Amino acid sequence: MLLTRGSVALNGDVVRPREFVPRLKALLEGKVRPEDKVVVVKSKPEVPYRHWITYTTLIEEAGGIITVLREEEQEVRVP
Repeated sequence: MLLTRGSVALNGDVVRPREFVPRLKALLEGKVRPEDKVVVVKSKPEVPYRHWITYTTLIEEAGGIITVLREEEQEVRVP
């Protein structure tokens, strides 16, 4: 899931807020193992905290398990 200030996308498809839970439930349907219910959450830095909390709560309510994707930059020096 990609979360921005004004949109949310599931598997690359932008989803309207009212369609988010039904679409996520459809994606999770039939999944029984916890590792199959993982929803990777990537958010842009400008996303308000309350917006992030709203969507992560919806993921949990739909039966998903949240995993946060963090991007880290590392400088590598080549000799």
